[in-house]
Amino acid sequence: MARADAGTAPSGTKGGKQPFSGDQAELTAEDFGELLRRGDSNWFRLLVDTMTEGMAILDADDHVQYANHRLCDLMGVRLEDVLGLDAKRFLLPDQLPVYLTQKRLRRRGDKSRYEIKARTPAGQVLHLQVSPSPLFDRDGNFLGSFGVYLDLTEQKRAQQALATSEERFRLLLENSRDVVYRFSLREDRYDFVSPSIKGLLGYSQAEFAAFTIADQRALLHPDDDVTFMEYAAQLRKCAREGCAAGLGEYRMRNKAGQMRWLSDSAALLLDATGEPLARIGAARDITDHKMAERTLLAASRMEATTTLAGGIAHDFNNLMAAVLANAELLEMKLGGDAEARQMLRVIEKSAEQAGDLASQMLAYARGGKYQLSVIELNQVIEEVLALESHSFNPKIEIERRLSCDLWPVYADASQMSQVAMNLTINAAEAMPEGGRLGIITRNCLVDEDFAQLHAGLKPGRYVYLAVEDTGQGMTRQVMARVFEPFFSTKFQGRGLGLAAVYGIVKNHGGHISAYSEPGRGSIFKIYLPASEMQLESAPARVEHLPTGSETVLVVDDDEAILDATQQMLGKLGYQVLLARNGREALRMLERHGNEVKVVLLDLAMPVLGGAEAQAVMARRTPDLPVIICSGYELDPSAQDILNRGARAFLQKPFRMQVLASEIRRVLDN
Repeated sequence: MARADAGTAPSGTKGGKQPFSGDQAELTAEDFGELLRRGDSNWFRLLVDTMTEGMAILDADDHVQYANHRLCDLMGVRLEDVLGLDAKRFLLPDQLPVYLTQKRLRRRGDKSRYEIKARTPAGQVLHLQVSPSPLFDRDGNFLGSFGVYLDLTEQKRAQQALATSEERFRLLLENSRDVVYRFSLREDRYDFVSPSIKGLLGYSQAEFAAFTIADQRALLHPDDDVTFMEYAAQLRKCAREGCAAGLGEYRMRNKAGQMRWLSDSAALLLDATGEPLARIGAARDITDHKMAERTLLAASRMEATTTLAGGIAHDFNNLMAAVLANAELLEMKLGGDAEARQMLRVIEKSAEQAGDLASQMLAYARGGKYQLSVIELNQVIEEVLALESHSFNPKIEIERRLSCDLWPVYADASQMSQVAMNLTINAAEAMPEGGRLGIITRNCLVDEDFAQLHAGLKPGRYVYLAVEDTGQGMTRQVMARVFEPFFSTKFQGRGLGLAAVYGIVKNHGGHISAYSEPGRGSIFKIYLPASEMQLESAPARVEHLPTGSETVLVVDDDEAILDATQQMLGKLGYQVLLARNGREALRMLERHGNEVKVVLLDLAMPVLGGAEAQAVMARRTPDLPVIICSGYELDPSAQDILNRGARAFLQKPFRMQVLASEIRRVLDN
């Protein structure tokens, strides 16, 4: 093949090809590379070496004939080290098919750009964009190629980082329980809403994205429409003033028709003129949080009420103790006046009933179980029905479904009577026009699954009691408050009622629930732990008052109780010393220690309470019998005093018979 003279520049075209030749001569890729290396074409070499892109000339067999400074720097090589090498050796193995495909296209004259990955001798992977120009002779034979190489490595890394970030953001949106959105205020539609809207409200992305502000307001709870619009106004204000808008909370109906509480954290985007352009934010379902908050609030209210109930019951019992004691003393004094005795018995009965009301309060308050024994619940129910059923509407049919082999329960018999009485009266009053009152008892085995569905229950054996009626029923609002003290739907309430039932059942380790629908009646279900012990026989009734002559120290801060107790003990033959608080009682024992044979000690007193005084007495005179008494029930604190040495416990108000029997029992044992 003829060679051109040195310095000859390529010119001319033939058939769309780009040969390096003059009119009579041709330059091969090898010739052109040689000219550039020798510097015979200085004008062209200067041009290619100052290019910001890499440039190389390859022969028909892909051997490197020339590479400019930029490409050598990019590949980390010297020109003399790569001359004559096969360019394919720098390709990643998986890039060879791409290269060969492009080479076939170049042989046909194609100049399309393509991308390929190469590896430098140092191991760095480069992402290159190649702009090829094939070289042909006058006869159309492929001589090689002239290529320009643009380094896309950093650009590709940035694109990959962006794609990775977008993928992470997409996964975050798709898997987050929060709904992220962008709402166009000008177009009144959503530009974007995340897929989690399906889990939040049941609507697909497409369905919710079509909602306007008016559509959203139609889903709001009627009470929250104003809240929703006020939050929107707050967002506009904060967008202009640069402040934080806080959270918006409102209820929205989901696709299934259920109301869900949402917490919305949003901000407004403003245009150049300061006008709202779009609203962006995230919404979260806080329904469970709201329910827990409501439960906690109700529990706090119940806690405060139990404390109040216990305090009232204590003071009430103290008052009734004085009334009952004086009535009994007066009855003994006026024994010959039948009319006076009858009036006094009415007073005594009223005082006892008042004490029962206080007992209901104490049953509602925490911790009290009073005097426990093994009882049969069916017998308690029959006794209550025998007393109360005659007062029911004659049109009420009482249906007993009482199990004949019912397990016994370890409970306070009077409290269980209170439970049965309150539930049956409540059921009867719910049926003013008559109906059916059902009472059901049966044995029940509670397993793990059932216990998990009923808070407070543990697996085991239980006695089940249900009282159902076909009366007026209750709304959800009434059901939510049915166990609150003094709550009643009647014009005038009857006292603690169902609240006392709730407290009694809970304090006996049981569970109570209620279900009702307006117009379809109500049912109250109770589970009481069954007892492994056998039923106890009833104690023989004592017909006389035990008497004595010993000295009794009575300690109480209530003057009326001191006076009444002194008179009762005097009637029984005892010598009586009085003290108004624990400190005074200790001083009295220092002066009359040998005379005092028993101490009647109130627990709740100023200066020095009964618990503290008993502890000192136990250290100084451990053999001195102490009977503790209180307007409260036998709670854990009182039981602790009994465990430390006190001999007995009396709950106010107590009858003279009980006082006489307990003092005699303690002195004689």
